[in-house]
Amino acid sequence: MNFYFIIVSGIIFFLLGIALIFLSVKERMDRLLKKFLILTGASAMGLVVSVLLYNPIFGLFIHPFSFFFATFVCPIAFVVRAIGSIILFLNTIK
Repeated sequence: MNFYFIIVSGIIFFLLGIALIFLSVKERMDRLLKKFLILTGASAMGLVVSVLLYNPIFGLFIHPFSFFFATFVCPIAFVVRAIGSIILFLNTIK
């Protein structure tokens, strides 16, 4: 893959996480849906931050915590919370 594509994709994913958090905090909606949307945005941001911090943390401490967090925890949390947000949003429409 092109390196610039990866950088641009990460920046866009991070900015979309910020936008999701900002808009869900600003908007009036069900508390549970709001929590799911905020956590979805935080997972998106956490994935990018963990990937960026992987090398410095691994180099300093020689522990793969950041790699584990970026590879397993954030993507799984993002998918679970995104699906939960969609289900809660569809339930509020009905």
